[in-house]
Amino acid sequence: MQLVRPSLRDRVPEGQPHPFDAQLRQWDIDPDRYPDYETKVTQGWRDLAAAKMRLGSSRGHPHYERLSEEDFLYSPHDQLFPNVSVDIRPDAVSVFRTEPHPTDPEKCTFDLWCLAIPVPGAESVRTIAGRRPLVEAGFERRVFDQGRGLPEMAGTVIFQDMQLAEGQRRGQRSRGYREPYLAGQETRVRAWHETLNDYLQSRR
Repeated sequence: MQLVRPSLRDRVPEGQPHPFDAQLRQWDIDPDRYPDYETKVTQGWRDLAAAKMRLGSSRGHPHYERLSEEDFLYSPHDQLFPNVSVDIRPDAVSVFRTEPHPTDPEKCTFDLWCLAIPVPGAESVRTIAGRRPLVEAGFERRVFDQGRGLPEMAGTVIFQDMQLAEGQRRGQRSRGYREPYLAGQETRVRAWHETLNDYLQSRR
């Protein structure tokens, strides 16, 4: 998975700066050096990894020099059956846990831990929930409420996932719903369902 790499399809309106440009400039890469958007996204993503490995130590990221290009380009995302997922990136590890509501089957609790490597002088860190303050330990309890409870996270990966989950929940309540259609990329979801079925069969 290439987490936070700019999408080749989702473009900003003509004339507006792309957020990826700021990331490139932060690591001394001129975004205007690329002939087109596709090249900037694909080659620029690799150039950014190379710049981080080269300049990381001098910018408070001494562990960067021990990482490979692949560590920057891809983010392993593994699941611990039945309800824990772990996402690993150069700057942070994110742990997700989902638990059902004790009385309401229409609700659940979603826990997210972002464990970041501190950088001297940094007050915040980029996470899949957007840029968050870098603190020794903190706790927030929020209600998603169709996005109204987390307005500052709009556009982040987690916000988008929650929107999809809400839509799926409503769809599964439809009288026309029969079974899920899983695209080729959803092998992890398919494997989870197969493991769950095997587990339930073994308990009978």
